[in-house]
Amino acid sequence: MPTPYLDLKSELLNLQQKGRKFLSIEKLVQYCDITQHRSCDVVRSEEEDRDYKQRMEVWRVEVESARQGTQIVNDSAFHALKTLVLLAGGSSAAVLAFLGATWSAMTPVIRAGLAAGLGYFGSAVIGAVFAYGLVYLTLLSFFEYEAHKTGKLLRIFTIILVASCYAAMILGLHQCYKAIT
Repeated sequence: MPTPYLDLKSELLNLQQKGRKFLSIEKLVQYCDITQHRSCDVVRSEEEDRDYKQRMEVWRVEVESARQGTQIVNDSAFHALKTLVLLAGGSSAAVLAFLGATWSAMTPVIRAGLAAGLGYFGSAVIGAVFAYGLVYLTLLSFFEYEAHKTGKLLRIFTIILVASCYAAMILGLHQCYKAIT
């Protein structure tokens, strides 16, 4: 019979082959709890063996599910930031093109309103770029350094920053609309 240590090593190698780089301590403790009962019994019935295999399969599914959930959240965050950069950058380019084409025909009030809108769009782009960096630092804190308090604070700050960037986009649109109408 293989030792629990070798079983754990084979499970970890299996997870590594599937692309898993990190595993929470909680999941390792669950694994130890599952295997502890099995390693104490020298003679096991078929029912106990089936129960063990079923519990191990549930453990494997939970580990994979946690990895996929984390990946989905991370991908969603990056997609939201990419969208923000594209929208804010595109809006800035559109306003600049409009300003360039109609500059001489505009009144100073319209120019000021469009410039204010452009400022909001620019701040949204800059904020999104900072948010990209904060997402990286957040992931680094959680997974590389296991600094969960720092990771949580960075995540909260990133969420606030991204929400502020979207608010700046809305204010920029409103400001440009007001200037043109």
